[in-house]
Amino acid sequence: MRTLFFLLGALGLMALAACDDDPSETNNTNNINNINNANNVNNVNNVNNISNPVCGNGVAEVGEDCDATDFAGAACEDLGNFSGGTLACTPACAFDTSGCDPLCAHANWEACDPLGADQCCPSNDLPSECFFISADAGAICMQTCTDGADCGYSLICYGTIGDLCFPKYCGGGADGTPLSQPCSLGTGRDGFCAGTGTAMDDTGICLEDGLAQHGEACFNDPENSPMGRILTEGELGLICDGGVCVGMDAEGNPTADGTCLQLCDPVAVHDGVALNTDPDQPWVTTDTCPENSNCVNFSSIDTAQTDDNGDPNPDYLFRGADMGLCYPTVTGVVTGAGVTSCDLLTGRSIRTGEACAPMPLEIFGFPVTDIETTCQILTDGTLIGACQPAETVDNRAPLGETCDPAYERTLFYVVPVPASPCNEGTLCLAADPLHAADLATAETRCVKPCNATLGESTNPDCSGLTDAGGEPLICLTLSRYRTADHLLPERENAQTGDPETEASPTPLGICVPAL
Repeated sequence: MRTLFFLLGALGLMALAACDDDPSETNNTNNINNINNANNVNNVNNVNNISNPVCGNGVAEVGEDCDATDFAGAACEDLGNFSGGTLACTPACAFDTSGCDPLCAHANWEACDPLGADQCCPSNDLPSECFFISADAGAICMQTCTDGADCGYSLICYGTIGDLCFPKYCGGGADGTPLSQPCSLGTGRDGFCAGTGTAMDDTGICLEDGLAQHGEACFNDPENSPMGRILTEGELGLICDGGVCVGMDAEGNPTADGTCLQLCDPVAVHDGVALNTDPDQPWVTTDTCPENSNCVNFSSIDTAQTDDNGDPNPDYLFRGADMGLCYPTVTGVVTGAGVTSCDLLTGRSIRTGEACAPMPLEIFGFPVTDIETTCQILTDGTLIGACQPAETVDNRAPLGETCDPAYERTLFYVVPVPASPCNEGTLCLAADPLHAADLATAETRCVKPCNATLGESTNPDCSGLTDAGGEPLICLTLSRYRTADHLLPERENAQTGDPETEASPTPLGICVPAL
């Protein structure tokens, strides 16, 4: 563990003194024309002159920090904020510290050099250390600790990595706490296990609960994250309790001020749809989101070929972790709100069991008319969709007909609105992706979605559907839709370097001709 030492040097002046056996001799040691002569050692233009030192004579005099290369014994370390480096002198005989190494250069979570001296600034009045993570991830500054109370918001003290503050991992791939469920950071600190990374990693971070409830105002500035800071009660009042702070401007860009949206378990919510086997019985839902909201799953297939640094993305085409949010079903709460979650297989609302209803269309924030909706893909990592604008019932294309994924419906003769051109229960996608040379130019038709977890060749959702030659259609998971060989994507295991295949493909599939 690196300890920061502050070496405070003191500048001293050595006084010149002289003595003589006969202090009364006026033409000897004390002669005004000798050592103490006004034009000699104590001359106003010489070393010990206090009232008017000469800058540029190469000697650091009283009133000067330095002079040329004379620093009066001082070095960068003596100036209080530097750990080393090269001290220089300005033409005005003042210290130039531009070549000195700062005593600490990086705040918590910033990249650092493990071989550099005093790289990391203290946090919460405790030293920080430059911790090497891996060859790919590099090293970051992390606060030292003795227990979790030292670490601040959402961090715990990890003894296994040298008593450093780090997020609490959760999920089946970590401590066993299921994703999208409450978790504990110890010492009475509760949180919610929010999935991160890919679905097959089955790992999340335990986000510590704040005090702000669902629908209340919150603050989440990415440039000033509360992570790792010891917060006041007022600051905790702007952090969500079992939720996340969602803020967007009109263009969908994130903002610091937002609204708390409660976290939910989207897998359990969609599993609850299967409980409704009798259409004559009241609809049963496992969605426990607050009133005027419903659980939406934001899991999606990662289509970014490179990461933020421009390097190849190791998780390319892998499905992201399931992430459920209680999204408002009404407008005006957060930008983009007014979302009704639905089951892509049945087209029915997961919360109420009803078919997608017309939704108000807003222009410049004002509702102008209602527009028909059907259940369509919101994110491609889940069977939970959203009721979105569609063409009128009489003008929709049936199953198997060609369609345009970029179709727009024109309202009032001049207002274009992106809308689905297909019948309820179908999606506009490449109709035969396994035989298409290029998906970008492949023919698109209205195809039937299917639950890929129920199998490929004998999937009940594709039962009775055949290709042009009369062969049964198969259920193709969208995890195989974009890969060049239409097999499940592969990546290199970060720990072992061995290849590994996607083990948690999206349950969303489409009925297509087999190879």
